Amino acid sequence: MKDFFCFVHIEKCAGTTLHHSIKYNLPGYLILKPWYYWSNEEGNFLNKSELKWLKIFYPILCGIGGHTTRTYARYEEVVNKDIKYFTFLRNPITRYLSQYNHHVNKKRRNWSIEDFTNDRRFDNYMTQRLANGADLELAKFRLRENFSFVGLFEEFDESLVMLEQFVFGDNIALNYEHKNDSKKEKKIKYNELNENIKKSILKNNSLDIELYKYVCDELYPKYKSNYRGDIELSTKSFKLKNENYRFNRFRYHIIRSSRFLTDNVLQKVIHKTLKK
Repeated sequence: MKDFFCFVHIEKCAGTTLHHSIKYNLPGYLILKPWYYWSNEEGNFLNKSELKWLKIFYPILCGIGGHTTRTYARYEEVVNKDIKYFTFLRNPITRYLSQYNHHVNKKRRNWSIEDFTNDRRFDNYMTQRLANGADLELAKFRLRENFSFVGLFEEFDESLVMLEQFVFGDNIALNYEHKNDSKKEKKIKYNELNENIKKSILKNNSLDIELYKYVCDELYPKYKSNYRGDIELSTKSFKLKNENYRFNRFRYHIIRSSRFLTDNVLQKVIHKTLKK
């Protein structure tokens, strides 16, 4: 395979589903463990040395994805291939509250929404992840110049159809199984909050709101116009196939079993060794 694939994982909901679909189609794709709890802080990303050792110990490596991937980490110097970067963005307010709900429900953090909005680590999360700082224009530049595709969580199926073509060259079908393990969780919603908290949330995400608007108004429409074929018809066909889609169970369980070695052993050993 001539290209190397890198999924810069920003939105958890879209990321988890997409990770599994890519891994099913490309066994050489590694889902990187969240080695850093605060993955947006400076230096908390997969560096070149770690990727080099992953490549040595996992010679079939053809792609990586996770919260610790960055376009500015110079992975090209390690893989010696063109890298196709891609990501998905989500409405910043929805994404922000989703992150809060995830920390409370999954991570069991005893936080109030006031605690969360007062914590500066979560301000403009998407911009910070892309620009390594609060630089809106740099984040826009990197999305425009470094990424082969930027999808939208709100247009998930349509984005997957375009991702197949623009990144993977129609060589894989990114169908996925419908799962929702958070239906019973208690979640805070924006319209339930008081006006002061709403104002804080808007202020904390002001750059991300502009970044998301830029993608919705400029980048995403360009992808749609450059799609070869009828994007509406292709998306409709994709949705129909996906309604009752199931991975081949034998292959699915083989791939899941292999992740114990790659995720829980290989990645941890490399990360801990290089951090000494």
